[in-house]
Parts: sequence; structure tokens; C-alpha cells
Amino acid sequence: MKNTMFAILPCLILAACVSPDPRRQQYISAHPELTVEEKDCVSAAIMCKGLTREAVRLMWGDPSTVDPLKDGQGEQWVYEGEGQFRASSDYINFDKDGRVKDWHRTQ
Repeated sequence: MKNTMFAILPCLILAACVSPDPRRQQYISAHPELTVEEKDCVSAAIMCKGLTREAVRLMWGDPSTVDPLKDGQGEQWVYEGEGQFRASSDYINFDKDGRVKDWHRTQ
């Protein structure tokens, strides 16, 4: 019995880590226009080109700051490197239509 418990426990922990967030799955279901790549990115909470502001906010939460891009053709969201789990800052640039055009991370 004890051996079975030790075998099952890691599986349960792993399942909890990789189980999709129900909110992200609801978003995917409500947006049939998403490409396969966009669905995969939202499901895994990974940034990819073309995602909307709504999808990014759902995946990563509210940004620390929002600034207009220098060319005036969109905005930049900054997720500051703060707290226990984030040692870097992420910069996401949206085009004038509100879709991710590029992003980068600083250490």
C-alpha cells in the first residue's frame, strides 16, 4: 500500500502542474477564429505572435505598466521582474489592432 502511494503521488503532482486552466479552455472554446498555434499558446500560457490583449491578460494577468509604442502604432505591456517566481521582466508589443507583434525578456 505504501509503495502504491509513493508511485501515485508524483503522478498527481505532475497532473496538477500540466492540467489546463479552465479559464483558458473556456476562452479557446469561445474563440473559434483562433489558429491552432494560438490555441496551443493560450492553453500552455506561452506567448506567441498574433494573440490579442484579452488572451495575454488571461494568460499572464494585468501588466505592471502599459505604454504607447514610440511609433504611435500600438502599445507595450511590461510585466516587471518582481516576486518569488519572476526574476526577469517581459515586454510585449502590440500592434495598432491589439495583437502581439513581438516580445522580449530582460534578465
